[in-house]
Amino acid sequence: MLRYRKVFNSSTNKLILHQSFVDFLASFVFILRRLLVVSSAVPDNAIGLIYCKLWWSEWPQYGMFVTSTYNLAAISMERYFATCHSVRHRNMFSSYRLKFVMAAAWLCGWLTEAHLVPISHQINDACAVLWSTPTIQAVGGVFIFLWELVIPLSIMIFAYIRIILELHKRSKAREGDNNQVAQSMLSKANKNVTKTLLVVTIFFAVCWIPTDVNYILFNLGLNDNSFDSIWYQATGSIVLVNVCINPFIYCFTYDRFQKQARKMVCGRCRPRNNQVDTSLIYLVSLKLVDVEATSLSTMEASTVEYQSTDVSVDDSGRKTDFYVYMVLSVLGLIGNAFVCLVMLRYRKVFKSSTNKLILHQSFVDFLASFVFILRRLLLVSSAVPDNTIGLIYCKLWWSEWPQYGMFVTSTYNLAAISMERYFATCHSVSHRNMFSSYRLKFVMAAAWLCGWVPEAHMVPISHQINDACDVLWSTPTIQAVGGVFIFLWELVIPLSIMIFAYIRIILELHKRSKAREGDNNQVAQSMLSKANKNVTKTLLVVTIFFTVCWVPADVNYILFNLGLNDNSFDSIWYQAAGSIVVVNMCINPFIYCFTYDRFQRQARKMVCGRCRPRNNQVDTSYDATTRTATIQTIHVDE
Repeated sequence: MLRYRKVFNSSTNKLILHQSFVDFLASFVFILRRLLVVSSAVPDNAIGLIYCKLWWSEWPQYGMFVTSTYNLAAISMERYFATCHSVRHRNMFSSYRLKFVMAAAWLCGWLTEAHLVPISHQINDACAVLWSTPTIQAVGGVFIFLWELVIPLSIMIFAYIRIILELHKRSKAREGDNNQVAQSMLSKANKNVTKTLLVVTIFFAVCWIPTDVNYILFNLGLNDNSFDSIWYQATGSIVLVNVCINPFIYCFTYDRFQKQARKMVCGRCRPRNNQVDTSLIYLVSLKLVDVEATSLSTMEASTVEYQSTDVSVDDSGRKTDFYVYMVLSVLGLIGNAFVCLVMLRYRKVFKSSTNKLILHQSFVDFLASFVFILRRLLLVSSAVPDNTIGLIYCKLWWSEWPQYGMFVTSTYNLAAISMERYFATCHSVSHRNMFSSYRLKFVMAAAWLCGWVPEAHMVPISHQINDACDVLWSTPTIQAVGGVFIFLWELVIPLSIMIFAYIRIILELHKRSKAREGDNNQVAQSMLSKANKNVTKTLLVVTIFFTVCWVPADVNYILFNLGLNDNSFDSIWYQAAGSIVVVNMCINPFIYCFTYDRFQRQARKMVCGRCRPRNNQVDTSYDATTRTATIQTIHVDE
C-alpha cells in the first residue's frame, strides 16, 4: 500500500493500512511476550513488580489487539457513511480528521486494557491476578466482555446491515438506468470492498468470541482458566489468528490489492487475460456520490475490456475456491476419521452415552466432508441436458440437498449431545432411562430425520431452466416464509437448545461445588468434578464454534429469501458461507485433541503404543477411586 499510495489514497485504504500496521505490531508484541517470560522465580522487588504489572499482565498485547478491533469498527463506520451518507462522509473522514479516528482506536485499546495493571501482583516469587473483591471482578469481567466484543461487533453488524440494505435499494432504483454497464461496474467495485471488509468482520467475530467468553466466565467464577491455564493461552492464540488472517483476506477478495500486489511482485508484467486496472471505477465507488458525467464516460470507454476481465476473475476465483474446498474437505475427512478410529479402538473406554454420541457426531461430520468434496468434483460445467437426467441432477445434486442434509444432521446430533449432558448433570435418574443403548439409536435416527426431511425443501424449488439449474420459488411470500422457517430450524432452535442446556449445566455445577465444600472425600470429589467439567467444557467449545460457523450461512440464506440480497446458490458469498459451515465439520477433532483429556490419553496411546506417559502421568481411566466416586454420584461421563 505504501508502494502504490496514490492508488490507495482513499480514507478506507488509509484505515486498512493503519489496520495492517497495528496487526504487525500486535504480532511482534505477541511473539516478544512468549520469548521474554521469566521461567524462574520473579524477584520480590520493584523490577519484579513492574514485570508483573506491565508485561506478564499482557497489557501491551491486549492493548494492541483491542486497538485493532476498534480500528476495524472505524473502518465499518467509514464504509457506512461512504455508502449511506456520502456528503457527510467527505467532512467526517478528511485526511486531518482521519488521524483523530486512528488515535481514538489506540485510546480505546490501551486505556481499557490498563485494568490488567492494578489486578496483576507479585506474590510468592510469582505473578498472579488478584481482584479486590469478587463483585468488582464480576463487574470488570462483564465490562471488558462488552467493550472488547459486544460493542465493536454491534457497530460492525449495524454498519454492514445498513450498507447491504442501501446497496440493494440502489440496485433496484438503477434498474431503469440506460447506462447499465457503467452502473454495473460501479456497483461491482463498491460491493468488492464492502465484501472484503465484511469477511474481515466475520473472522473477527470467530476469533474473538472464545477468548472473551472464557474471560467473562472466569471473572464470574464459572471456570478456573486463569492467565496461566492452557485454555486461556489457546484462546489468546486464536485472537492472534485474527491478526494474521487479514492479509490473506485482502489477497483473495480485494481486487485492487490483488492487482497492485501482482504488479509489485511481477514488476511491469503483462496483465492476465487482458485484465485492466479499474482503479478509477473503484475511486468513484468509494465516494458514492452521484457519478459525474466525465467519470461515467471514462467507464463506458473501457466497457469491452472490462467484460473480458470478468471471465478471468471468475476463473481464478473458482480455482481458488476449489483449492480452499479441497483443503477443508481433506481436513474434515482425516480429522473425523482419526476420532472415529480412536473411539472404536478403545470403545470400552468410550462406552458412555456421551461418547457414543460424539462418535456418531464424528461419523456424520466425516460423511458431510465427503459429500462436500464430492459436490465440488461432480458439478456439470457445460449445459445441463433438458431431460429427466438433467432434472434429477438439478433437484437431487445441484440443489445441495445431500450436503445440507448432512450439515443439519450434524447440528441436531450436537443438540442431542447438549441435552444428554443436561440430563446426565441435572436429572441423573431420568438420564439412565432416557439414554439407554436402545433408546440412543432412536436419538441418532431422529438427528438424521431432523437434517434430511426439512432440507428436502430444496428439491421442489430447484429446476432445470435454459440448459442450467436455478432456484425458483412459486411465490415471493412462500419464499419468505420458507426462508424464515429454515433460519429458525437450522440455527435458532438448535442454538436455543444448546444455550438452555449449558446454562443449566453451569449453574448446576456451580451449585454442587458450593455444596461439596464441606465433603470429607475431597480427592474423589475433586477428580469427579474435574472429569465432569472437562467433558462439559469440551462440548461447550464445540457449541461456540457451531454458532460462529453457522451464523453467516443462515443469515445470508434468510436475507436472500426475504429479497434483501442477491446472493443466490452460485454467488461467491453463498459459497463462502457454505465453506465456513464446513470449517465447523473440520474443527471438532482439533477441539477434542486440545480440550478432552480422555480422548488425549487414548489418542496418545494409539499413536505412541504403550509409550511412557509424559511427566510420569498416570492413566486414570480405570482408577478405582474415580470409578467408585462416579458410580456413587450422577453418572458423570460414564
